[in-house]
Amino acid sequence: MKFGKAAVLMLAAVPVLAHAENNYPTLDRLNYALDCIDRHGGPKIETLAACSCEIDSIAEQMSFETFVDANVYILNKDTPGDKGGVFRDMPIGKDGYAALMKAREEAEKTCFVTVREVKRKGEAGAASEENAAATSEAATTGAGETSP
Repeated sequence: MKFGKAAVLMLAAVPVLAHAENNYPTLDRLNYALDCIDRHGGPKIETLAACSCEIDSIAEQMSFETFVDANVYILNKDTPGDKGGVFRDMPIGKDGYAALMKAREEAEKTCFVTVREVKRKGEAGAASEENAAATSEAATTGAGETSP
């Protein structure tokens, strides 16, 4: 009986340990989400939800250490001269950057579906409103009528 309880406790701890491995600090998740929101047109409820989803998806795909390496590379790769060369020549940074771009691309496929649909509906709605306004204007001004 004691063996059974120990086995259950060990199995129950496995998901927690796996989750803790890629658990990003809240501040880092927030900073990423805010940068993401800026990249996607500013603060709107749709981008907030999609960017929160994106960082969660990235956290599932890569370790926090790799995420940090990639961000250090991104922030410093454009630094001119020898100081920037230290970051540009760092294989860990380049590999982390490639992993982050792949993770971001995968995350955007799943997380930004709603945003794309909202934009399409908004664009279609705007076009329909323009057509309705033009039709209404034509009806009230008599445009399009032919003289007898």
